[in-house]
Amino acid sequence: MYWTLDTLGARAADEAGFCEATRAILAEHGRDLACVEGGVSPSSWTAPAHTRLLWPEHAEAPLSARTSPQCGSENALARIAHHNGGAYVFGADNATLGPGTVWQCDAEHSAFMQGADVAFGEGVNGSGLAWTPTPESDRAVHFALDDLEQRLFDGENLELFLNSFEVGGHTPPRCADSVYAPGCDAMWQYAVHARLVQANDDRRTAWLSRPMLLDLEAALIESFQNDPLPARAMLWGSMRDAIATTRAEMFEDRLERLLDAVDAAGREDDLVLVILGDHGETPGQVPTNGRFNPSHGGQPNEWTALVPVYVSPASLADEWRAAGLISENGEWWSTGNLARGLVAHAGVDEPADWPPIEPLGQASSWACNDFRDPSVGAAGIHVIGDHAARCQNAVCETNTFAWPADLTYLPTPLAETPADLTPWIGPANPFFLKCAVAPPP
Repeated sequence: MYWTLDTLGARAADEAGFCEATRAILAEHGRDLACVEGGVSPSSWTAPAHTRLLWPEHAEAPLSARTSPQCGSENALARIAHHNGGAYVFGADNATLGPGTVWQCDAEHSAFMQGADVAFGEGVNGSGLAWTPTPESDRAVHFALDDLEQRLFDGENLELFLNSFEVGGHTPPRCADSVYAPGCDAMWQYAVHARLVQANDDRRTAWLSRPMLLDLEAALIESFQNDPLPARAMLWGSMRDAIATTRAEMFEDRLERLLDAVDAAGREDDLVLVILGDHGETPGQVPTNGRFNPSHGGQPNEWTALVPVYVSPASLADEWRAAGLISENGEWWSTGNLARGLVAHAGVDEPADWPPIEPLGQASSWACNDFRDPSVGAAGIHVIGDHAARCQNAVCETNTFAWPADLTYLPTPLAETPADLTPWIGPANPFFLKCAVAPPP
């Protein structure tokens, strides 16, 4: 089972105690858990992150420029299921992965759903003006778990993909269910001060308004363009409130349901469980193009690139360390390697078009656009040890890279470019090549 927790970065998961809580739930069911540090997401937003997590061939050009997988391609989970004569079940809450997006393979399936024997996904949420949350009982994840329960009792071999949407504090709808919590209240007071809302407006309705949220982001960019630090307590607080509000219903209760179903079917020895954040959410950063980023997407950074990874049984993490897929002692590694580990553990050969993995101790993360700045066609970061190359189009800089221990963290420019970063700063830096964007003359 492969489960992505949308927009949950490692720093936020650590503060919220996700590792400890997940380990406790698994222990109640007689299972152990490895909380693996150092995982770097292959992108800063949902579509390219999931593409590279499930289709490793997209790590290299020309496929690296794609936001979604090609129709007709087989991802790692489908490959395992079909090799072992099993079923592949897909359930995703994030509408980006579901039907009705621009990435369709047929009328009912997005490119991300392809290959599944049965797939459940959210349609586009709302009218375009208002976000319309789906009741928990009607979420795609629960439909997938319904199907899973029956297949478990039938004794089928199964591969399961799940995606939980709001658990990382994604905006929208971030504060819609925690409107009076301290961080969300501070964000509301900022919106009132910026004259985006009236003090007496219905807060939930406002938080579900797409125009209001777009105006809020524009106001944040203007207010904190030159100095991100004053925004961080407010942004981080609202994210923390959202995580605290949603984690039980949209992750822990679902995990309990999954484990209960596995145990009831007598399949407890069969479960392989990998849970990870697809990317994180930033409490405000000024990337290389100098345009303040109050959420995610665009150039990855310490808040969005570092993600939590949880593996059960814990021995599987040891197996993958021995195979050179994940690192020890918190060294950086690409979470794109997890699909390779699942394929190998299932006894399936890697396809010939899967490129070599990045060496342990380093990782790359990139997006081929920035939805805040249409002039950006390539935005990436390559991390090696305690330093990184960060690029937007042809402009690159080298600076420190570290765990963001507190909200005052900012990377420090390097006086000289380390030799191991020289290939990553151009002039035709690898993110140009990955995104098929020609550098300016």
